[in-house]
Amino acid sequence: KEVEIEGKYAIDSPGMPKSAEAPPEEYLLEENEERSMIEPKSYDNPKLKELINIIMEWINDELVDDRIIIQDIEEDLYDGQVLQKLLEKLSGEKLSVPEVTQSEEGQRNKLRIVLGVANRIL
Repeated sequence: KEVEIEGKYAIDSPGMPKSAEAPPEEYLLEENEERSMIEPKSYDNPKLKELINIIMEWINDELVDDRIIIQDIEEDLYDGQVLQKLLEKLSGEKLSVPEVTQSEEGQRNKLRIVLGVANRIL
């Protein structure tokens, strides 16, 4: 039953909330957990828009052979799939994470692993 509810939530949820009005389970932090956000009004800054476009173009250029194209940086980097492919290409190291995750918990776990590898490499 719990899996069924989580699956329904994963299907019905928009993925990454783009507004600051996310439900508490999306922004409550665990002990010693840190998170930072870009203020919504910052999206209007032309320099930030230019930076985001440059980053997206670079990622698209790097992952052209994998036929991966990102169009929305928040949505497309949210679950770790694109970051996984980018790290694998740049490091030459295959990450041991599932290719596809169906649940929100699976996505978080995959993203946690991918970010851990990124931190180790950097």
